[in-house]
Amino acid sequence: RNMEAQQVDAVRDEVEELLKEGLYRSAWTLCSFLTSSNQKSKTVDNQAYDWALFGDAAFGLERWSQARGYYDRGLSLLQSGSKDAKSIYPLALRVADCALKLNDGEAAMELMRSVPFDHRPLRHSLEIARLYEKWGKKKHAIMAYQEVLDRSRGRRYVVEASLAL
Repeated sequence: RNMEAQQVDAVRDEVEELLKEGLYRSAWTLCSFLTSSNQKSKTVDNQAYDWALFGDAAFGLERWSQARGYYDRGLSLLQSGSKDAKSIYPLALRVADCALKLNDGEAAMELMRSVPFDHRPLRHSLEIARLYEKWGKKKHAIMAYQEVLDRSRGRRYVVEASLAL
């Protein structure tokens, strides 16, 4: 591995730490370096991950629209070049989170439903049920809440979901 690749890995590690600490502005600055560094020397998965990190920094700064754009870039890279179909799920859900913040429920719904139920966190499944309820699609809402109840087996979501019914 060449020196540049090692430096990029070190910067990526630093960004991960900054994000964990909630230092989004610093992470943002380093992400601009990560995403502008020599893309040809990186795998598609690494390129997509760098855009996801940039999205995480923007999301932490409550820049929903920018975060959505960065996540979309990473998602596009994965859709066109990743060998692992499951690798798109976390990014699709991050784009959905941005869509929810931007009050774009239809886009959020499409993205959340694109992730198979068993790969989708319960909070996203619950969000699907809430959107159906908000849109007046009671039958779909009840079925979605039932999926959450069946899967949660006594977790805190059960109370939340049953209160919503």
